[in-house]
Amino acid sequence: MPRVIPKAVAVLALAVTVWAKSSLLQVQSDNNKLTMDATTIHFVHPRGEAHVNWGLTLPEGAEGEVCGEGDSCLDFGVAKVVVATEGHCQKVSWSTTSLPELKDCVAIEGHWYGGGEQISQPWPIEKTPRPETPFVTADMLQKRARWYGGVSEAYWVSSQGVAVRVEESTPLFLSVPDHDNDTIADELCLGARHEAPFAAPPSAPLALEYFLCSGNDVRQIEIDDNWETCYGDAVFNPDRFPDPKRLFDDLKNEGYRVTVWIHPFINDDCDSYAYADEHGYFVKDSEGNTQQTSWWQGRHSGIIDFTNPAAAEWWGARLLKLREETGLDSYKFDAGEASWLPEAFTLGVDERFWPNAYTFKYVETVAQFGGMIETRVGRGTQRHPVFVRMLDKDSIWGDYNGLQTMVPSLLHFGLLGYPFVLPDMIGGNAYVIKPSAELFVRWAQANTFMPSLQFSLLPWDFDDEQVTELTRAVTALHAEHTPYLLELASQTNFAPSPMLRPTWWLCPTDEDCLMADQQFLVGDNILAAPVVHKGATELTVVIPPGQWRRADTGVVFTGPASVTLSGITLESNIYFTRV
Repeated sequence: MPRVIPKAVAVLALAVTVWAKSSLLQVQSDNNKLTMDATTIHFVHPRGEAHVNWGLTLPEGAEGEVCGEGDSCLDFGVAKVVVATEGHCQKVSWSTTSLPELKDCVAIEGHWYGGGEQISQPWPIEKTPRPETPFVTADMLQKRARWYGGVSEAYWVSSQGVAVRVEESTPLFLSVPDHDNDTIADELCLGARHEAPFAAPPSAPLALEYFLCSGNDVRQIEIDDNWETCYGDAVFNPDRFPDPKRLFDDLKNEGYRVTVWIHPFINDDCDSYAYADEHGYFVKDSEGNTQQTSWWQGRHSGIIDFTNPAAAEWWGARLLKLREETGLDSYKFDAGEASWLPEAFTLGVDERFWPNAYTFKYVETVAQFGGMIETRVGRGTQRHPVFVRMLDKDSIWGDYNGLQTMVPSLLHFGLLGYPFVLPDMIGGNAYVIKPSAELFVRWAQANTFMPSLQFSLLPWDFDDEQVTELTRAVTALHAEHTPYLLELASQTNFAPSPMLRPTWWLCPTDEDCLMADQQFLVGDNILAAPVVHKGATELTVVIPPGQWRRADTGVVFTGPASVTLSGITLESNIYFTRV
């Protein structure tokens, strides 16, 4: 008869030890140990540990029979879990044909980082509990409290030296709940369901698969919105641009690159809409009918299906032709989030990877235009050496999509493997209100050591000579350190470290370093600590281990330590160099 273990997993891997008193079985590998009892996965390695509340949707009293898949397996009848060792990771794979949902919750112990781009971009993530939402790429400006952004990976790391990664084929519903109402999240909950926007029918097998792992300057002018004859035609409006080639040649003779804003939509009143529709280039429903979507410049639009090779080739060929005819250098590629797909859609890839495969294929298509392009989305596309832009920031000081989210967003992108970050417009988008002179200067200073400086508002628009002078100082300092930034960029081709790093990169067990969310390391030799609060006259900085010289005063500080700097003025652009 099969051995029966009530709601527990018998885990057998490289070595097995039986604990008589507690009836536990455990995995022991060279890198970590995983033990599962009746309610909890205990994942332990030399630097720390993680705990997972598992099997949360199993019926009460469910009993499991040991089976022979993977390194260990337990079959509960309604669901089955397989555990397998893969290098520094333990893979936990749930599957069911009976239950409507599978869910495991990782306890938030220590501090956690990663996951989805957010409006407030908490650093670490437990600072902002989140309700459950489908974990797909989305334009978070449309539903700020609910959606994650366009640069989102199902990957998290903790100060305990543990990483969690969810398989892309999992229809992941993510929540970060606060159970004790102390405003700090307690768990990272991984749920799997066959519900919209994921595509597999309810009758298909449902899977929740995740890994628990341990581990030791260019000047450019961008032509933005309203250059086309019609949104999606990719033809210059002759009234606004009677001779685009001559214009671009003149700009390039002045030393500028020229890029043009582009998007994946074609409005239905455009000349090219009928052609694209006739040739099947738009996203369709399961019956093969084109499905329209709406976006910020069109209520009735087709969206190019980049999972259709013919559609991607046609769309890309138009842009290649436009570049050849006009002499422009490249493009700013906007949108690309899965949230822009119509309600009913099909994609030309394995449906297990819907809808996020749309983002993957979009970036894959635009990457053909070379490294000096920008997107605002990323989903498993780290191998493409392109700039990834932060989503539009509001022209405000605070941590709800304002200046105070700049550094956390920068750190988030780098942690997910996107080192070439475009911090978007200095001063914010100015859609509703224009930034004050002080906010504009502080925004520019915060960008000093980021990969690029991007202007839409101009410093002389403020009718304040000091704004112009301080902005000029930022651009000079950025140019001075560009060789070092390029060196760091080159290193990302063969080193796992991001260019711009959290403070804890040098002090991973120090609590102050782990919580420092308004400063960042440039490589290991510069610490940037921009001023991001209105009217600030003091600034608290967490100094990493070693000796660090404040650039503007020459004073040397020894870390690890938290220091408060006084006498801060608008001229203060604070950074330190390693001694």
